[in-house]
Amino acid sequence: MGLVFYRYLLWKLKKSNEQLSDMEVIEKLENIRIALVKSGDREVKFVFETMDVDPARLASVKS
Repeated sequence: MGLVFYRYLLWKLKKSNEQLSDMEVIEKLENIRIALVKSGDREVKFVFETMDVDPARLASVKS
């Protein structure tokens, strides 16, 4: 499943004229941490760890 997501992300980045190489994408993805958080009766939410500009840009690529 991870490989499918990785290939899809590379395709989306290429389509959006992103200037990161394949290896840079892998390095940036390694720094992204995601957690599911539920507080009390609230809905479960995805929470992204604080990241620098490149991982944040990768995480926000629209599908």
